[in-house]
Amino acid sequence: MEDLQIGRISEHVASNIYKVVWDKETFVVDEQATAKLRANERKARLKRGLPYDEFVKKHVKDEPPKDLYYYGSWGEENPEELIATVWDHHGPKRVKGKLEDIPLVVMPNRHVVKIAQLEKRVEELEIKYEGGVKPKLV
Repeated sequence: MEDLQIGRISEHVASNIYKVVWDKETFVVDEQATAKLRANERKARLKRGLPYDEFVKKHVKDEPPKDLYYYGSWGEENPEELIATVWDHHGPKRVKGKLEDIPLVVMPNRHVVKIAQLEKRVEELEIKYEGGVKPKLV
């Protein structure tokens, strides 16, 4: 309730995330109502949940989505074919292989990434507004 009183969390968070019932004037928690609300939420979560094997079948993928820059190695259950994203001067690249064959995986400098995005956008706009001709670099 202290977090709610000082504005760290909203009433929505207190009610819907933490499942707390309280008196809005005094900020006194109604312990019985809170216990009941939380018990109901536990039942609802169990009903929504999946057994582990079904969860794995539904959510675990052989490799990350193509547009996800994955930092680390994916697929540790098969050490012969780990998947990672590495960066070079051309940008991100998906690689597969044994751990010892994958280049060092490092996070790119966010400024370099932003500059590359902006350069790509400038090129798109130049092509669009200069008659569909890709400008020559000088």
